[in-house]
Amino acid sequence: AFQCPHEGDNYRCFTTAKKMNAGWMWRILDREVKRKATFNDISQYPAVYKDITLITNIDDSLSTVIKEMNNNGYKYMKSIRIKDIFISKDKLQLNNRNVTLEICLQSMDRTLNDEDINKSIQSITTDIKKLYKLNIQEA
Repeated sequence: AFQCPHEGDNYRCFTTAKKMNAGWMWRILDREVKRKATFNDISQYPAVYKDITLITNIDDSLSTVIKEMNNNGYKYMKSIRIKDIFISKDKLQLNNRNVTLEICLQSMDRTLNDEDINKSIQSITTDIKKLYKLNIQEA
């Protein structure tokens, strides 16, 4: 039996299966991927998008921060993504960059009011400052 050397990496296993023209292996991998698919309910209430700009070192990896924030379980945060990266020529020698994160807030049971939004953003910015030691650019 074929043992895929890329355990846990479905894309590489699919590619390997195609190159080897192993139809039986392709069917097994296809069935395995479909079994892991999950679906979430869609809210009927509007989403709110807020931007937060971080001042970080060019060497700082934000992928870990974003992954941990997604797993942190903020009450209304639906998603977070990098929206923009800006490196000023004037501050290039300081090795700094500005990274704007777009945060999507949404409730499954009601429209969010300003107080809900502000509390959520305040909680997120406090964690960014305390847990990740990153500076936030004030507007």
